[in-house]
Amino acid sequence: LSVTDPTCRQAVYETMSYQLRESWHRCAAAYWRTSSQPDPGRVGEHLFRARDPLSARWLARAARRAQRFWSLDRARLCSRWAILAAQGNCDAEYAPICPPLKTDPTRRQTVLFDSLAEILRLQGLHSEAGRIHCWLARVAAQAKDRRSSCHHRLIAARMDWYAGHYEKSGRQALAVLRQSRRLRDQTLIAQSAFLLGETCRRTGRVDASLKALTEAESLLRRSNNRELRADVLNALGLVHWNCGRLDEAHVCFEQSLAILGRHGDPSRRGQVANNLGILH
Repeated sequence: LSVTDPTCRQAVYETMSYQLRESWHRCAAAYWRTSSQPDPGRVGEHLFRARDPLSARWLARAARRAQRFWSLDRARLCSRWAILAAQGNCDAEYAPICPPLKTDPTRRQTVLFDSLAEILRLQGLHSEAGRIHCWLARVAAQAKDRRSSCHHRLIAARMDWYAGHYEKSGRQALAVLRQSRRLRDQTLIAQSAFLLGETCRRTGRVDASLKALTEAESLLRRSNNRELRADVLNALGLVHWNCGRLDEAHVCFEQSLAILGRHGDPSRRGQVANNLGILH
């Protein structure tokens, strides 16, 4: 601790045995935990280096804090280490993101994977986030949790849509829509129909897009999800616009803007207002 030069400190550290390193990291973690406001990232990293399973809890807190301040690289690293610590695999810093299904992950591990997928989405790594949600969907299917499986499959389809894989996204959205109808989950039906309509619009299948979006809008008319209904109406207006039905498109854009109102999401409101202005 008295060595201040980083190069000398690293050289001293590398000469230590693994047992001595773990002991040193435990002492450092105990020291930083005694402060009035302990840094979860610093405590968690020392516990992780000491191969302590308690590091998972501290690193998860550090990942949430870093994500709150948009330090996404740091959040991704802490989230990955938290998963490895929860698996008791602190030695494998570069292990695959998703373990095999035979490992039977715990509830805590699936929550950590879900958090990691959200961080990857915020970083724009949609393909990696989609792979994690596909894995979570398979885990939920093995646990006979069909609703959770559909939820993760839908998010994976949305990640494929963001990544530009519209055909793959459309196939997954159609499969989720069929499963949601069997479950009679109105929210999942509306969300999957909306995504299917969007993928069909992107791939030029206008009739299928119009049918899916109309179904989603009719379901959302009776729900409290106002922002999703506004998005559906905006997409429906774009389909009418592409078909030359300008009056119908105008009505859809007006309804979407009225739903968002003054207190809606500014980016959504600006997008709908932009479409309406160009239409005029």
